Amino acid sequence: MIEITPLLENKNGSPIYLQLYNYIKQEIERGRYQANEKLPSIRKLALYLDISQNTVESSYQQLLAEGYIESVPKRGFYIQQIDEELSVVKRHKPFPLAESDSSFEKVDYHIDFHQASIDLALFPISEWKKCSNEVLHNRSIFDYGHPQGEMSLREQLAYYLHFSRGVNCTPEQIVVGAGTQQLLGMLCLIFKQCESSIAIENPGYKGAKDVFLNHGLDVEPIRVEADGISVNELKKSKNKIVYITPSHQYPTGVITSITKRRQLLKWAIETEGYILEDDYDSEFRYVGRPIPSLQGLDLNERVIYLGTFSKSFSPALRVSYMVLPKSMLNQYKKMYASYDQTVSKIHQEALALFIERGYLTRHIRRIRKLNRQKREVLLKAISKYMGMNVNVVGEKSGVYILLEIKLSETEETLIQLAKKAKIRVYPTSPYWTDYRSIDFPKIQLGFGGLNEVEIKEGIYLLSKIWFK
Repeated sequence: MIEITPLLENKNGSPIYLQLYNYIKQEIERGRYQANEKLPSIRKLALYLDISQNTVESSYQQLLAEGYIESVPKRGFYIQQIDEELSVVKRHKPFPLAESDSSFEKVDYHIDFHQASIDLALFPISEWKKCSNEVLHNRSIFDYGHPQGEMSLREQLAYYLHFSRGVNCTPEQIVVGAGTQQLLGMLCLIFKQCESSIAIENPGYKGAKDVFLNHGLDVEPIRVEADGISVNELKKSKNKIVYITPSHQYPTGVITSITKRRQLLKWAIETEGYILEDDYDSEFRYVGRPIPSLQGLDLNERVIYLGTFSKSFSPALRVSYMVLPKSMLNQYKKMYASYDQTVSKIHQEALALFIERGYLTRHIRRIRKLNRQKREVLLKAISKYMGMNVNVVGEKSGVYILLEIKLSETEETLIQLAKKAKIRVYPTSPYWTDYRSIDFPKIQLGFGGLNEVEIKEGIYLLSKIWFK
């Protein structure tokens, strides 16, 4: 049923019934009310708007006479289908998108190589429903939650992170937030009290860079080498804070070596600086032994660890977390004492139960196995259909690769060619400070949300349109 909330004024010189009539008429013509939608009953709308039933009835009768609505006996009033010509401003976007922003463009893609998609067929819906239904029986679940996140979830996270990533922390050090960007924003406000700039990887995660810039921090790009961020450049930069993705560098896929990790920790001690370690998809490693998190190697409280459930579980849940050094807790609490938690308490409690019962570990093992198979299918398809025309970068972990295309075509041209075939691929130019220095265009291909047939077909079609 439609909700109707017009602004009705007694002093504007127009009868109330006419104001209500004009409001509903305009909403219909603008396409905000759809054909066959039911209007509130005369009694309910009169009660809601605090006006007489006669006033509402007069408005409805006028709309009825002009054909905007119809009366169905014993059922009520319904919106009529109107001519398209009347819908002058039908369903317009409330805010125009920038011309350069095509991320919301409506195209019916046949295959989408999105770098962060998950396979919906693998979602453990039965186990998640069990946990969600169980926590709903607890009445306290509907109260305000703890500002740092529910203790039940933070306890499970501390246990899970220690055994899966070697993170050493107590539940008191964990802060839960609605996405990594939101947590980075909180850190920016803390760091701005004593620092004005931050070092980031080049290329690097644009989502983090934008957060830093939007909070007024200067950003200094540091080159990424074959084994991780350049420590020599970092030292020369004179920054005391650095944001990195060491377990699977975004977007190159480079894994920071253990030697370089120790160099970074030494740098942090010498400068009394901090390392922001974004461990966004460390669950998915396919080659070699896993390297413990930087935080687990840190004995001097110089690492702030960030993680998320967006890649391993679901981005719709909006649950991320950070592990603060104990030395930062008082500063954090002093600044954010009056801030409410941004993640649903219901989801937090359900997730805590989901982890406690072993569902998360089982789910990650399953998707890791299937993603390994998809990765093999992807690499074989690239080798078969593209051969020496491309180089694969960053294939050892994660749910995406970079495909270096050995052509003189621009990145945008390759993306548009793929689009014509209804295949969506993604640029990497936004991640570089100076993309012009790159020899060949690099296209980002995600495989986590596709099945094996789609992966093979997508690579085959791309090979035909790119190398014809």
